[in-house]
Amino acid sequence: MLYMSLYSGKIFFVLMLVMAWALCLRFYVRDVSEQIAFYIDMLLMFVLSLMISYDISVRPIDILGDTFAYYDFYLDLEGGVVGPFDKGFVYLSKALVFLDMAYTVLFLLVPLCLMSSYYCLSVIVFGRRSFIPLLLIICLALYPFFFSLAANILRQGVAIAVLNFSLSMLLMHGRIKAWLLFFLAFLLHKSSVVFAPIIFFYKRLSRCSVITLLWLWFFVSLASYFGLFRNISQIAFSHLSALGLSINYSDIDASEYLSGFRWDFWFFSSFPVVCLSLYTLVSNKEDPLKSGFMNVSCLLGIFHIMLLDIAYSDRFGVYAWIYYPILMAILLRAAALNVLSGYKHFLAMKRSL
Repeated sequence: MLYMSLYSGKIFFVLMLVMAWALCLRFYVRDVSEQIAFYIDMLLMFVLSLMISYDISVRPIDILGDTFAYYDFYLDLEGGVVGPFDKGFVYLSKALVFLDMAYTVLFLLVPLCLMSSYYCLSVIVFGRRSFIPLLLIICLALYPFFFSLAANILRQGVAIAVLNFSLSMLLMHGRIKAWLLFFLAFLLHKSSVVFAPIIFFYKRLSRCSVITLLWLWFFVSLASYFGLFRNISQIAFSHLSALGLSINYSDIDASEYLSGFRWDFWFFSSFPVVCLSLYTLVSNKEDPLKSGFMNVSCLLGIFHIMLLDIAYSDRFGVYAWIYYPILMAILLRAAALNVLSGYKHFLAMKRSL
């Protein structure tokens, strides 16, 4: 088995070139209208995503991870044999086989859908006028969890891409569309079930105070540390396995993964709570979209802390972890605006003296 290098040297060069172009476009090219700049951003995003997706799709099939398993699954489909994967992913693959597409098309579609949906979500959070969504695509391309979803856990990768669109609809108050996209993601990978409470309680969650989320995080962390969720989570996932979940997450003994409370997972999944707390300190004004997104990320992190006792718990942690670049961008933007506001206030006071 070969270890996969992240990308070829050409991709790194293009990433830096696109970043320089985005900065020049936004800060120096004043005669470009907002709408034209947005369309240029979309074009750059698509070309960049296509190049990165192609680079990922032509990886060797004998690399470390699940690539060979998906390659073998696709060859079996071409021979009329259906593998033991989630029905939605099987039907998607069957459609590509019916269209006489090579397995590399499937390997290309997953990262392309992930990057496109991430860009869509970023535009909704930051707005069309911002250059941040394009920079976030570059950050995402260098983010290890993106590469894991795009090149290793393909079923969950395409499911998260659909959930990104679902969350985009939810932030724009399109609850019915969010539910429809959630059910599609659930067909692709059953672990998407963690998003169901997010959609169901979003109206209340979006108005939830930071103090409430901090108390929830504290008590869930305490209960997880003492193993109070062990029986509940194992019973729940035993029932899901009976409904067709391809992996029995409740079967700890059959898994080589470490289960139980883990400090490394706890620290990492607590990151959204830290970001939200800092955001409330540095933000000058309330932004419902950004606050709603951060609350969703916090709850996803708290869900993972609840599920530390099951096998493959990191499969549920990635639903929160994939949004960390956006969380960091929200926090850094708020801090920068706070510093800029303070500087302008200082200049105004200096002129008045």
